[in-house]
Amino acid sequence: MVAFITADTTTLIDSLSLMNELNSTNQPDNHTMFQTEDDINSSSLSKDILALATTEHYEESDSTTNDAPEVTESLTSATTESCSTSGDNLKLTTSNEMAKINSSDFMSSNESQTPFQKLSNNSSSFRFEIPMTISLLSVFVGIVVITFNFVVIVASIKNRELRQNTNYNLVMGLSLSDFLMGVCALLAGLRFIFSKFTQVLELCILANMLALIGMNMSLFQTLCISIHRFLVLSENAWAKHLFDNNRKYYICISGWVATFTIYTSLISPEDDHTNCYYVTVYGPNMKAVQQMTSAFISTFMFLIAVFYSLAIYQVRKRYIGTSRVTSTGQMEDRKKKRIMKATKLVGMIILALVVFSGPMLICFMLPFTPHPIVVGSFAAANINSLLNPIIYSSRITQLRKELKSIFCCKE
Repeated sequence: MVAFITADTTTLIDSLSLMNELNSTNQPDNHTMFQTEDDINSSSLSKDILALATTEHYEESDSTTNDAPEVTESLTSATTESCSTSGDNLKLTTSNEMAKINSSDFMSSNESQTPFQKLSNNSSSFRFEIPMTISLLSVFVGIVVITFNFVVIVASIKNRELRQNTNYNLVMGLSLSDFLMGVCALLAGLRFIFSKFTQVLELCILANMLALIGMNMSLFQTLCISIHRFLVLSENAWAKHLFDNNRKYYICISGWVATFTIYTSLISPEDDHTNCYYVTVYGPNMKAVQQMTSAFISTFMFLIAVFYSLAIYQVRKRYIGTSRVTSTGQMEDRKKKRIMKATKLVGMIILALVVFSGPMLICFMLPFTPHPIVVGSFAAANINSLLNPIIYSSRITQLRKELKSIFCCKE
């Protein structure tokens, strides 16, 4: 009978070994590293129980020979349950640990990314599809913006009176930045329409560069207009020192050169340029570009608001509610009308900038913006570039006359 118990116990040990081998083959080798201490103890405990039970039954075999079959059956059942529980715990533990590791890896990789690198997971793994209608509309709007602003630039160059008027000269200098926004819209539409253009990295770099430079120079030019208005209305000598003769051109050209140099020096394209985003062009430098541009936008917008508010204060202080009937007073009234007209023109330009270009400026400052909102804000900025020439021609008489002469419609 002792031999019978020993044989059955040996069979149980072999069965346990076979079950452990099956569990190990069902799980990948690298999963064993995720066993918890409880699982290992549970497995060891089941083997210890089996060994102890075998020893006790072997020693008491002479006195318990009649109970041997029942003991063997009970031992088999207990061992099977222990192994089954240990195997289930092992599977559950390895599954949970793998999920935790994958989750922690994903979170750590996301936390280590900058906001614009998150946006551009986008650049390598996500493609935002633009409907063909939107692409065609982008091309059309780009062509119209380019045409309108090009005509304004030509008219301001041809007309000497427009060139000599510093305020009008600065205002129509906005046409150059609006022209760049039109080119950007045209390139963006062409990239979506013709798939072969999506692989041309140079077009992607050009489009994003034009958008950034156009956006910053639009703000810079508007700031110059606001400062000039304030200095003129307050009769400050710095109005002549900064903006008379060719000095205004030196200031504007310096701004263009500085902006172009800064954004060009930071270009570091990604290897994958299937999609065309800012991060595709600037790669690891995108965080620096975002921080720098956000600082520019915040500073420019704040100074524009301050100087235009001061200009409005000067207008109210000097001209609102005053009127004279003498010949000198008539001259003052005409001057007042000119100043009021120029101030309203600047106010309309600033209002259009805030309403239509504001969303694009805010999107660039935010850490993450959904692609549909980015596209919508870019479209709104191009509407601003389209409206500006209309505002100029409706408020500047000399420009309106020059445009009529260009199109052979002289009065």
